[in-house]
Amino acid sequence: YLAETRPILNYCTITKRARDAIKEQEEVQCKDGEETDADLTFIDEGINLWKNVFSDVYTARYYIFGCGFGLSLLISLCYMGILRLPVLLNFVVWGSLFVSIGLVAAMGYFVNDTANGWSKADPKHFSDKYIEFTK
Repeated sequence: YLAETRPILNYCTITKRARDAIKEQEEVQCKDGEETDADLTFIDEGINLWKNVFSDVYTARYYIFGCGFGLSLLISLCYMGILRLPVLLNFVVWGSLFVSIGLVAAMGYFVNDTANGWSKADPKHFSDKYIEFTK
């Protein structure tokens, strides 16, 4: 379909007027003459996804801004204070490095364990391609 669009976050998005016009013309002719309905559900699913994301962020705004920003600011100030102590500087730098490597290894183990659980499940809830991609 050729439709009127507007830019949202540098992406062309179909306007409501154009989407309504396309829905009015849902019956299209196939090459062999059979009539089918055009599948425009992906547009509504995308719009509903963003509505849900923004409503969830708005609902959790106090936790996001309070704990997310406030707690991270407090932890970073404590971390900077510890880095100023020459006695603990070496321990904090190497400790941060090893903790980061350990977290990456733990995430890899968790993802691999989850993929193995998916492949052993009967009946399978995910395709083999998706399981292999996860491994």
